[in-house]
Amino acid sequence: MDTILFEIDKIRQHQKDQLQSIHDKLDAQEQAKAREKYLVQMLRTVANPTYDEQGKQPCHEGTRAEILAEILDWRNDKSNESQRFLWLTGDPGAGKSAITASIARACKDDKTLWAQFFINRNNAETTNPRLYFPSIARQLIDRSTHTDVEIAIVTALQNQPSLMDGISSVQASQLFVNALEIVCRSDLDKPVVIVIDGLDETDQSKLADTAKIFSQIFTSISSRNAKVIIWTLLFRQPRQATPGPRNQAPEVKERTFHSHRYTLRNV
Repeated sequence: MDTILFEIDKIRQHQKDQLQSIHDKLDAQEQAKAREKYLVQMLRTVANPTYDEQGKQPCHEGTRAEILAEILDWRNDKSNESQRFLWLTGDPGAGKSAITASIARACKDDKTLWAQFFINRNNAETTNPRLYFPSIARQLIDRSTHTDVEIAIVTALQNQPSLMDGISSVQASQLFVNALEIVCRSDLDKPVVIVIDGLDETDQSKLADTAKIFSQIFTSISSRNAKVIIWTLLFRQPRQATPGPRNQAPEVKERTFHSHRYTLRNV
């Protein structure tokens, strides 16, 4: 009799556990739906800031092989000496967008591309810096197989809805730096690549503030598998309005292109 009662208790406990599991799954699904609904309402983004949608064509087959190989080698380097940011500059006509489009495509194909934002002066929405970090955050959420990034972004927006008012150092910290660090920690053995092209095409009235905010994030990323590529033109305007990794030596590798040649230096 005791044995029979024991078996009955086991069956009841099993059924109870199954019901709890179903309840937990349903609860998790409801929470996920609630988070997505909140993000749709709060996280304004550019729908398709990708190289193909913004008309940025990759390099022709077999061209720029040397620089493309060097950038991919840097991407794969997760040593302590490797910088987390690659800052690319060049003259007009140096083929900057073709190179970044090629890198984005290569990283997309080998599944190391987590986010891309190609700024296009002919698409005003892409030149609004208020949308840069939210758009990247949305891509990180969509690309991630875990809910950690999504929960972090939702929590940040709930705690401070004004993050969406405009680009700021706090917005950069919450929607870019923190989200990127979470993604990087999810798989330390694989590069996490983010490509930002045409920073110089930012709305000119907001360019100086945007440049300052970008310069502040260079020391904020600690994960060695974070690989952020930013490309901008060489500027003919005051240096304080020029996006660039000024005095950020340990964290940034810089490349300067002049037409069909390029110079290399660590910054």
